[in-house]
Amino acid sequence: MIDEKTLFEFRKWAVAYGGYSEVTAKKDARNIRRISRDIDVMNISEKMLYDFVDLELKRGKGPGAINSEMRSMIAWKKFRGLDIKVPRLRKPPSPDPWFPTDDEVRTILKSVERVEDPSTMWRDRILMELLFFTGARASEVLRITMDDVRDEGVFIRSSKGEKPRFVPLPQEVIDHVRKYVENYRISSDPKALLTTKEGRMTYNYLRSRVSLIGKRAGVPRMHPHAARHWFATSLLKAGTDIRVIQEVLGHADLSSTQVYTHLAKTDIGRLVRPISSELFRKSTEPGEVQIPLGTVRDSDGTAEIPEFCGGIMEVVP
Repeated sequence: MIDEKTLFEFRKWAVAYGGYSEVTAKKDARNIRRISRDIDVMNISEKMLYDFVDLELKRGKGPGAINSEMRSMIAWKKFRGLDIKVPRLRKPPSPDPWFPTDDEVRTILKSVERVEDPSTMWRDRILMELLFFTGARASEVLRITMDDVRDEGVFIRSSKGEKPRFVPLPQEVIDHVRKYVENYRISSDPKALLTTKEGRMTYNYLRSRVSLIGKRAGVPRMHPHAARHWFATSLLKAGTDIRVIQEVLGHADLSSTQVYTHLAKTDIGRLVRPISSELFRKSTEPGEVQIPLGTVRDSDGTAEIPEFCGGIMEVVP
């Protein structure tokens, strides 16, 4: 079995030179540790990998889980400088990713106002508004500093090696952020926007908090990446050019094509901010919102997607 020192060196390489996020590097290290129980990853060959895949299939492991392990082995072979092919299994078509309906988004945003502690309430509000109206990944939201918030939006630092980007925000969200920073933010970290008593909010804390907020709002399937799916799909429904969505989401390219071109940041602001502002207003407009008390309901959360959105799996991986 591989030693922990080598895995630690792999993780450092993956983040510093491989272009992987810390979350992905940790996941890959776990996969490699698990694989090393069956094969010698320090002296690996193509035949060993194919035999390992065959073994996993006989154990009943699905194509998705095996491909996840093989993606980790691709990172590993780069780290080791190996010139070998890594097998991949063809997966059956995946169902469209779940994301909340517009009504569920409205309910979630309204539900955070029920939190009694003002500091927690405002932090939860900012967390959910940033997730819903930037389309940023959870790890990217955690990296936002107070200085990243500007008059018309926020700078997002990619968690996947892509270039930083500026995402326009509704004025209401910017005003909420400023009020939170001035009056309710816990000063446990000198720069981080989202903090807890222990310092900058962690990835695990964010995931558990979003899950709790969703359950309290009666949307038990809510998770951080679902907000990204909702935002991208909402932009598509509003007729936003897919190249603009690519830029806003921070994709280096789309998996199916490389014809998308870079757009000027001023064009992105002009095109996206009005749509984002309208989404915010629709999601927060006055009206009766049914928020269950002490119960969690089952919901498939399926949202109707027009036919022209059929490529959404490529837009928001």
